Amino acid sequence: MRRIVIMLCTGIALASTVGVVIHQFSRDSTKYCRIRFGTATSHDVVLARTSDSLLLFRSGDTMSTPERYSLDDGSLPAGVTIPRIEVGNGTSYTITSISEYEDDEPAHRHALILHTKIDGHASFTQYCDVELSGSMHDTKYAHFDGPLTIGPVTINWEIPTGTKFIIGDEPTDIRASVATLDKTGGC
Repeated sequence: MRRIVIMLCTGIALASTVGVVIHQFSRDSTKYCRIRFGTATSHDVVLARTSDSLLLFRSGDTMSTPERYSLDDGSLPAGVTIPRIEVGNGTSYTITSISEYEDDEPAHRHALILHTKIDGHASFTQYCDVELSGSMHDTKYAHFDGPLTIGPVTINWEIPTGTKFIIGDEPTDIRASVATLDKTGGC
């Protein structure tokens, strides 16, 4: 797979020098993540963050035919959505917003925050932040409409320091989230 990506980038540079503009990006600055949809996780798409845009590859196993979305200061412009992604189970997914952030605590992290509207067995909205990777081969992923779990709200998968369980007149306020959680995948 790595050879195909390198050849694809080389082909883009060659095509643009002969006057055919496909899409141009530097391999060094492009960062990737995957998005999984549904409980069976049988459908992935790939997002590639270039210096000035976001490329969506609807077939996560190939890097052909990307859709290009311009970014306005790291976010999809207001009103712009990534249209329906069908996974074959009667459920469709529409990415309604994307923004990005960089965080240096506890370690440097460049991530996207994705909001997705799910229409199928139920209609609801989920969001997830997913870390971007410089390589297609070790990408993290956001998983929408997957198996749900409940757990305490965490920061980088850790319960915040200083959290104590107190009983009595002023008990501890514990926040929980219901989500598709997978520490290994980063979601």
